[in-house]
Amino acid sequence: MKNGFYMGYDASCLDEKEISRQADLLLDTGLYNAGYQVIRLGRPDGRFSDIGAFSGALKSRGFSTDITLDNSISVEEAESLIRRTGAQMITVDAGADHEAAERLIGAAGKNIRVAVKASKDDLAWASGIADVVIIDSITDDADFFEITRNQLDSCRDGDTDPKASEANLRADAMEEGGTYQPGDLPLKFDFFRNEAVFIQFAMLGCPLVINGDIAGLGKKTLELLKNREIIHVARAGLGRTARYYDPWHVLITKPFSSREAYAFILNRCHGDTKTDIVPGDVGWDDQFACYDLLENRIVAQKISSYEIHVETSDHPETPCCRLYRLEH
Repeated sequence: MKNGFYMGYDASCLDEKEISRQADLLLDTGLYNAGYQVIRLGRPDGRFSDIGAFSGALKSRGFSTDITLDNSISVEEAESLIRRTGAQMITVDAGADHEAAERLIGAAGKNIRVAVKASKDDLAWASGIADVVIIDSITDDADFFEITRNQLDSCRDGDTDPKASEANLRADAMEEGGTYQPGDLPLKFDFFRNEAVFIQFAMLGCPLVINGDIAGLGKKTLELLKNREIIHVARAGLGRTARYYDPWHVLITKPFSSREAYAFILNRCHGDTKTDIVPGDVGWDDQFACYDLLENRIVAQKISSYEIHVETSDHPETPCCRLYRLEH
């Protein structure tokens, strides 16, 4: 079984001094204890005086490191680099050269997590050889609607067919235990938009990787990133789009056991459609109880349908999503 899900910090564009500062912040803010323990160092380039020694120093503080390998290096060089750094994760960027990627993966030991950058057409191939398939769908200039609708998911055929959901197609391509990584968490919005993006990542089962200056994160955002319930949801495997109520409202679900499941309703833009959850959304045919995980309270018992109005994301002072645990 693959080992795809992880949590960490993307330092692939930072120098040694700044990486060390962010490592301090991961420890000081409690993010490390929450699970953000992999530091992605990126390519072994001129940013490092000695990447082996620097990675070793991070490892001595409890961090795992990830290094990027591309097809410009040989298998022997890759093996040497992995030994020197003690990396517990590698990211292979071999472009369209599948043979080069597979050769470099051969340099990894059994206990090393393997990530492969892949195009949309190569998801099935990459899933077969890697724990994590990096698709890099998140772009720096995207707004909230673009990220939540078109970069973490998208639907065609009138925008309401879950069979055409990009999130579902990606999940279907993954092997057991594997996952796909759309990119780093884009925490650049107001709190409620950041909350919605974070929970959408968690519900889809994507790796939770932050970047930028941790010192600039607000207290509420830090607490969100450390939320144990949401992290538990994230670790529970891949989620899927169950229904589109309309092109803006989406229901994402994730079965956890025969008697427990999670459900996430997101209003990605405008619209006033009724939103609800029914047993069939999680493969049940009987009544269920509903717990609001964001408010930490029971909202319904022994029901066959739960209806809730979820405010539009156009309202910056109100939540635009709801997260529930369902019990059969």
